[in-house]
Amino acid sequence: ELPAALGAAVAMSQQWPGRSDANVYIGTDKNIIVEGSLQRRFEIVAFGHTSKINDVATSPNDVSFVTVGSDKLIANWRRSKLIWKQTSPVEPLCVCYNPQGTVVAAGLSDGNMVIMKAETGDHVTTSRVCGSAITAIR
Repeated sequence: ELPAALGAAVAMSQQWPGRSDANVYIGTDKNIIVEGSLQRRFEIVAFGHTSKINDVATSPNDVSFVTVGSDKLIANWRRSKLIWKQTSPVEPLCVCYNPQGTVVAAGLSDGNMVIMKAETGDHVTTSRVCGSAITAIR
C-alpha cells in the first residue's frame, strides 16, 4: 500500500516480468512516480509532471520507462533522470513500447496515436485510429 501523501495509484507497469524481484513503476494522481517491488519498499523516483499521470510503460531492454500525463507531457526516464519530454497537442491517455524497445506509442484523447523514437523522443508518425479517445494500447 502506498502512503496517502503519494496519492492514489492510477497507472502501473512491471519491468521484466517473470523475474523474482521485478521492478514495478506506479504513477499517481499527485504526479509522482514510485518504484519498488513486492520484496522492497516503494520509493519516489520521479516528479516531473504538473498534473495526474495517466499511464506508465517500462522498456523491454533497460531501466527506462515512459509516462504520459494530463499535463499533455510524454516523458522518458532512465531510473530517476529525465531523458526527454515532448508536449502533445492533446492529452495522452496511454503509452507503450514496441517489443524491441525502439519506439514509443501514445494513444491520445482525440483518437490519434503518435509514434516516437524511444531514445530521442523524435516524432516518427501520427495516425488517426478512431473517432474517440484511445484509452489502452499495448
